Amino acid sequence: MKRLFIYTLAFFTLLFSFFTPSWAQRKKINRFVPAGDYSGITHIKDNLYAVVDDKSEKDGFYLWNIFIDSKKGKVRKIENLGFIATPNPNRDAEGIAYLPHRNTLLIAGEKDNRIIEYTLEGQPTGRQSIPILSKRGNLGIEGLCYDSLTHTVYAIEENNGADSCHLFLLDDNLQLTDTKIYPLDRPSAKPKKKGSHIYGASEILAHGGNLCVLEREVRIPKNKIGAWARTKIYTYIPVEGRKVSKLFDKKTRLNLTSRRFANFEGMCFGPTLTDGTPTLILISDSQHRHKGVLRDWLQIAPSSSPEGEGK
Repeated sequence: MKRLFIYTLAFFTLLFSFFTPSWAQRKKINRFVPAGDYSGITHIKDNLYAVVDDKSEKDGFYLWNIFIDSKKGKVRKIENLGFIATPNPNRDAEGIAYLPHRNTLLIAGEKDNRIIEYTLEGQPTGRQSIPILSKRGNLGIEGLCYDSLTHTVYAIEENNGADSCHLFLLDDNLQLTDTKIYPLDRPSAKPKKKGSHIYGASEILAHGGNLCVLEREVRIPKNKIGAWARTKIYTYIPVEGRKVSKLFDKKTRLNLTSRRFANFEGMCFGPTLTDGTPTLILISDSQHRHKGVLRDWLQIAPSSSPEGEGK
């Protein structure tokens, strides 16, 4: 009877693996890429993606080939093509977006709150925004994207201390055209004297005037054990100022039995699967795999739109 139970359990485990939805797929990527503080990702073409690290020595980006199974949405492997350094010093890069009509990349720095355009070789094009926020430190630009259908650059701050945050709209010339208020979910945990607690918007994606907004809440006790991070993704309509659907909601933890804690900071459009499911790719910031405990993760989540970034 015990053996029958084991065989039955193994059968259903295998059966479940064949029908696991794409949004349940998560991949530890430590063996593919160097330890990092990955904070943003954007799709360029085919399997090619650009990734920023907010602690890199220079302002710049990694180029990765990410291979994803077209049926299950599993990350098969990553080819790290190296880091492309720019002439500029580190600006605490928090967001990156690809401009297909110019074949260039925009990088948002939280340190100076500027958006600077670079070629794929890392050379400045000479185009950049003025500082769109006066805040400094961890209160500046947190996410960045480009909507090629409306020719709009979007940037977002993490929060403004009032359960909301500012959403900035810029034109193709990186000139600020409008500012809106994005309503954040209220945090589920109350701040404590010991440890840290952060919440707010972490990343945005645009598709035809609508946005996918990644919200995160992270609670880290002083001794680190019991830390957790909750990631939510909403579809948001800026012209109406409302969220219309929740695409993803997941909580990860760090405790004595689990080291799957993941603070997701970056997000971009992934491939459309063979069953027609459009996907998102999320990337976590492991704080350089802090003390050998944290890990770098990619998460596949569902998208509400088949439109890819920059397409």
